[in-house]
Amino acid sequence: ENYHLCLIGFDGFSETVGWQLEQIKYLSKKNNSQNAFIPFEDGNSLLNHIRNFYSLFEGYLILKICTAIPEFMKVWNKIRNLSLENNLQEIFLSHFGNGIIYVMYPLADINNDNKVIRIINGIEDIVVDSGGSFMIEDIPLKFKEKVSVWGRTNKNFKIMKRIKEKFDPKNILNQGRFVGGI
Repeated sequence: ENYHLCLIGFDGFSETVGWQLEQIKYLSKKNNSQNAFIPFEDGNSLLNHIRNFYSLFEGYLILKICTAIPEFMKVWNKIRNLSLENNLQEIFLSHFGNGIIYVMYPLADINNDNKVIRIINGIEDIVVDSGGSFMIEDIPLKFKEKVSVWGRTNKNFKIMKRIKEKFDPKNILNQGRFVGGI
């Protein structure tokens, strides 16, 4: 049977940590999950390794998703279902407390280019529909011209574009290498 291992670390103000723990307990109970809590001193080394975990994956399609915390599990489950529909096994690495999800697919398992594009577009649809943002962290060069590595623009794009025009009127810095090609 498939299972998921979820390691979660919190730090910060006690009120914030308390709220995050309550959210974890609520969502765990709602999704029939079990919890084990590790005190920060014991988990500190583990958390440092986890922060850099995704950089160990060469030959993977790596997507970074930012979603609102209340939408987190809904987005996670929809991505999982999309993976199952496409006979793919994804790796999730996420930070529940801030709504960041990394999704990684071994490119060797995606046996055609159309499937890569379909997965990217499908995940982007899921994320945008939930009000989140999406970017591609790692993808072979041959796909970069076929997809937007920054994802679709949203209502904030006009503001970002005006800021870019104000601080870089000659379009010298990182020309075309940001959201929407700015």
